[in-house]
Amino acid sequence: MAEIPRRNSVRRSTRLILKSLKRPITGPVYVDLEADDADQVIIDATISENNNHVGDLPETMNNVGDTVIVEENKGPVRGQVTLSDSDNDFVDPAPWSKSKEKRQDNTVETRNVKRKLVLKETEKEIPEAPRLNDNKIKLKAKKSNVDDKAQKRKAKEKIEERIEIVEKADEITKIRISPRILSDMICALSDAQQQWIEDAGFKNLLKFELVELPQRLSYKVLQSFDEKNCMLVLKNGVIEITGKVVHAILGLPYQGAEIEFVQDNAVQERLKKWRSQFGISNGQSLVKASDVVDKIKQTGDVDDTFKMNFLVVMANVLIRSNTNNFVSQAVLYFNDDLDHCAKYNWANYLIKSLVITKKRWMRTSSLFFTGPMIFLLVSIFWFYSLPHS
Repeated sequence: MAEIPRRNSVRRSTRLILKSLKRPITGPVYVDLEADDADQVIIDATISENNNHVGDLPETMNNVGDTVIVEENKGPVRGQVTLSDSDNDFVDPAPWSKSKEKRQDNTVETRNVKRKLVLKETEKEIPEAPRLNDNKIKLKAKKSNVDDKAQKRKAKEKIEERIEIVEKADEITKIRISPRILSDMICALSDAQQQWIEDAGFKNLLKFELVELPQRLSYKVLQSFDEKNCMLVLKNGVIEITGKVVHAILGLPYQGAEIEFVQDNAVQERLKKWRSQFGISNGQSLVKASDVVDKIKQTGDVDDTFKMNFLVVMANVLIRSNTNNFVSQAVLYFNDDLDHCAKYNWANYLIKSLVITKKRWMRTSSLFFTGPMIFLLVSIFWFYSLPHS
């Protein structure tokens, strides 16, 4: 077998290359040559009659497009000389080199030509990859979103379901919003505003004067509360936490329907109106309790803004607050007219919040308690002030 020239060797004989290649082919053979003779640049030997081998090509080639005859074992086979610049389907590609190609119109074009000997097999149909059903994709994406929400919900409930109790760094209990906020607001109310508070069922709150809580005593009292049986266990007795007890201590309404919170259009409009007084239009609104009290002090009118401000301060100080220094706006989702507050059981709402926040407090390392700490502490003094005590 003749040796095929490589690298910088000059390829002058197409016949020698094709003769050296003795392997079956099923299609055209493209030979990209770097030769001095422009007519011998690329040869397309198209084999007819389903022959499997390429025979000898004549040493001397005419111009591109001429017909050539290749001698085979079965007889002569016709082929055609064509010019091709295809760079597809390389076999053993040689290094890059620069050459000039002269076309039929005698124009000269300089470009990068890859020295190569290419065997192009018969093209086969590649089966198209199966496409997934769009509905299945949507269902999978929807299932993924549901799984993410479920994981977040489980992570949130993990604290409440945890068995072990986390020890505090110090035996003290703090609250986010000081009772001084509520007492300052009560002192700044106008007569019309006090009348509305009385009609709303919060008459006893007009006597609220507490300004601070002892942190160590609050810790001991909170530890004494049994959230499973909803009772405060003391050395001299037990205080069962009921709606009547809450009403006797704080004066919150304890009869009527259960409080419901919704997120309908009416509630959304109420939220926008409340946030607009602080210059908040969209997004999360971070408002401090002191800012709400300042708004109440600016006017003595009894409008919807005042009613919402009062409920926000009252609920954050007495019932439940956020884990940060900003007020919780949950009470604004109240599913009724704000003038109908007296028709609902606010005492039971406080008890539910007490149980939930106590469970979370026992299972976190935070010293802050977001539940009704004022109620628990005042209930101790109320209990010992009773005649039987």
